[in-house]
Amino acid sequence: MRHQEKASLEQEAKAGLLVGSLVSGLLHHLHVVVMMMAVVMVVAMMVAVMLCHHGRIRARRTDHRRRESECNCKPKSRED
Repeated sequence: MRHQEKASLEQEAKAGLLVGSLVSGLLHHLHVVVMMMAVVMVVAMMVAVMLCHHGRIRARRTDHRRRESECNCKPKSRED
């Protein structure tokens, strides 16, 4: 009986190690996926900010050009 109990405990220990290594592996993969998603989100936010900033600059330039073209001012002539 003693030998059977010992074998049973060894099998349970091996099964526990197998389950533990599986869980550990899954957690590692989950961690990698979460970190990759975080990096992708940060890069996407940076691109969005850059595009927004670029759009604001273009809008300012367009507005400035429109104002210049609508201006009825005559250029000042140089006096010699």
